Amino acid sequence: LLSYAPSSTQLTKIIVMVNFTANANIQYKYIRKYNGAITWERDPNDQLTTPANGTLMRNDTFRS
Repeated sequence: LLSYAPSSTQLTKIIVMVNFTANANIQYKYIRKYNGAITWERDPNDQLTTPANGTLMRNDTFRS
């Protein structure tokens, strides 16, 4: 969904808007890609349930 390439010294805040159906159970995980190496966020997966209507905002932090 998103590609972002900050320098290694930048602190980043990335905002993404994604549309899902109402009352959906979603699991997701972030990755980091630096110098060609991919690091998956550690377990467990992040999860959320979308609201019946309206907007849901998340403030996640990458778990290394």
